[in-house]
Amino acid sequence: MPFARTSPRTPRPTARARARLGLSIALIFALLPARAALAAPQVEVKMSARPEIVSVGDQVQLEIRVDALGGRIDRVELPDLGAFSILSHRRSSPVRFQFGLRSAAQVEATEIHQFTLRAELPGEHRLAAPVAMVEGERYEGTPVTIRVEGDPRGAPDVRSSEPPDDDPVSTPLDDVFDARAFLRAKVDRTEVYVGEQITLEIEYYSRLRGSPRFSKEPSTDGFWVHDLLDPNRPPPERREIVRGVPFQVYTVKRVAAFPLRAGKLDIGAATLEIVATTAFGFAQGEKLVRHAKPVTITVKPLPNGTPSRALVGQFDLRANIDRRTLRVGEAATLEVVVEGRGHVRDLELGLPEIRGLRVLAPETETSTRIQNGRLHGRRVTRFLIIAEQPGTFRIPGFSVPTFDPETETSQRLTSNAVVIHVAGDDGAIPDEPPIASEPDELEPPASDSEELGVLRGRAELRRRSSALADRGTFWALLLAPPVVLALAFGFGALARRRRKERGRRERERRHQRLLDEARAKRREGDAKGLYAALASSIHAALEELLGESTRGLTHAEIAQKLAAVGAPNELVTRTIEELEGLDFARFAAESTHAEEMDRAMLRITAILDRLDALAKGGRA
Repeated sequence: MPFARTSPRTPRPTARARARLGLSIALIFALLPARAALAAPQVEVKMSARPEIVSVGDQVQLEIRVDALGGRIDRVELPDLGAFSILSHRRSSPVRFQFGLRSAAQVEATEIHQFTLRAELPGEHRLAAPVAMVEGERYEGTPVTIRVEGDPRGAPDVRSSEPPDDDPVSTPLDDVFDARAFLRAKVDRTEVYVGEQITLEIEYYSRLRGSPRFSKEPSTDGFWVHDLLDPNRPPPERREIVRGVPFQVYTVKRVAAFPLRAGKLDIGAATLEIVATTAFGFAQGEKLVRHAKPVTITVKPLPNGTPSRALVGQFDLRANIDRRTLRVGEAATLEVVVEGRGHVRDLELGLPEIRGLRVLAPETETSTRIQNGRLHGRRVTRFLIIAEQPGTFRIPGFSVPTFDPETETSQRLTSNAVVIHVAGDDGAIPDEPPIASEPDELEPPASDSEELGVLRGRAELRRRSSALADRGTFWALLLAPPVVLALAFGFGALARRRRKERGRRERERRHQRLLDEARAKRREGDAKGLYAALASSIHAALEELLGESTRGLTHAEIAQKLAAVGAPNELVTRTIEELEGLDFARFAAESTHAEEMDRAMLRITAILDRLDALAKGGRA
């Protein structure tokens, strides 16, 4: 019997074998990503500039690109661009993923920096190679050379340590120069007379981006100081090349200082703190401190024969009265105006006692303006004159001594006398003014020659009419004065309350108007306009609280006045810090960010609410 041929049977894998096979496959797939991760990342660092040959003032487009396949970019170290001004800088970080059939997914990280530069200095400028740190390893690109042809356009080159003869007296550069940032104080003259104006400027030279603020104001002991900078119209910045290094120059302080005594007076050193960022806008956190050197002023006394209270400068004097003919009991206003170049805040005028006229205490009004960098003052004194007797009265003219430091001459300004005619009840004006009477005299005693009447042992006095108390109008007349007085007090209190309420509503409207202006600037993205409007809001609230203008006061004087009206120390500190911050907000790149402008709005609104509460007599 033939046997059938059969193929050998393949044994089936056991369950244990199948489990071992699945574990091996899973282990292989698990090790594939680890193997990919252990592989070194592929990094490429490139820098390019176009064009590479330019003239001074031309623009250059610079791009730095880092591509890292399979690695994370920790940071990119950018080259120094000191020979160029950075007009714009844009940074982007796109990320891509790569997938393969036989490999794990890989991440390709990219960081791109694009700059728009302006050439400032002629010559060949070699930009150092950029460096990328990827997964802790250092990768370096290639340097680029840019050739700049031509001369600097319109940029003054201050290379000498001594300023030119026609420049204001400045701090020597050797004492303050720093290649990154420095502070420089200068005055227009170092020898003046008592009361003559000195203009002090402090300039901030910077190649940094950051937020500067004064940590110490320049001390001005022995001077009366008036601020010349308008917070709503800050002076424009300028470019200047100092010792071959381009700087942006900002005028951070400009004041008119008037010495009050003769001798050697020092304007102390100012200190500026800058929280620096990198030249490319990244937060760096470095805090720099820069000092301006003190300046010594020689103050000469006024020449012999010049009164110590003389006004120093060039002034005019005039007097005018609104009415020259009065009746007894009527009043006239005599106005005396002194104005000119110089300050007049200490001028006091008075009238002698004139019999037949009563002169009330004068009211004064002082204002200032700036013209060609010089302070011009105007002081108005008003006298209210009440006629008490008929006659013709002569009010003598006023006399004010002055000293002109430019011509070094003294003179005495005088105004014309004023004549007033006072008519009596009958409308007649006596030919001569009445002679003031002496104090009231006692009446003379009766004469001995006067005869006595018949002596009576009993007197019988009879009234021709009924007693006053028996008359019907007595009680009405008796009660009328207190009733009228009470009504007057009531109406007066009501009027004061209405005035106070009107004042409160006006303050609220003014604050709201200023805040609305600030919000409008915020919506427009106008950072400078926003910070100017916020500063005006603070000054308006301070003027309402203190009852005087704060525009010409230093921050230290404002702090003293706030403390005098009972403001808490914490509110005083916050108010001064915000004013200083608003002064320098235009210098800070961060101040143009939307978040910073919103935070400034919130901070200033809170301070305004507290100042307003303090002005209303509440707790701040």
